[in-house]
Amino acid sequence: MIELGEIWSDIRNDELVRKTKFDPNFLSLIAEIVKKNGYHEAKLYLWDFHASREDLREQALALVSVLNRIEKDKFIRKDRSVGSYILKELMILKSTEI
Repeated sequence: MIELGEIWSDIRNDELVRKTKFDPNFLSLIAEIVKKNGYHEAKLYLWDFHASREDLREQALALVSVLNRIEKDKFIRKDRSVGSYILKELMILKSTEI
């Protein structure tokens, strides 16, 4: 299992994530989709936004990047609530950047 600290570090260092301003409501929505329906469904939802909503395009791309990263961990892939938690805490992670 990958340590959560390692995942946070990877996400924090992702340039796309660093430059994206996230809407907390959008993060919560995607986190709930992950928790209820899984990563694949969340990615499909995000790709739909990428294609159709200019205002959410940057967020959608950054979140696909985050999902790809956290989904690599077998434990997180099995326990979607951990992935959901990471997405919900993304705003806090970004606020702790130096």
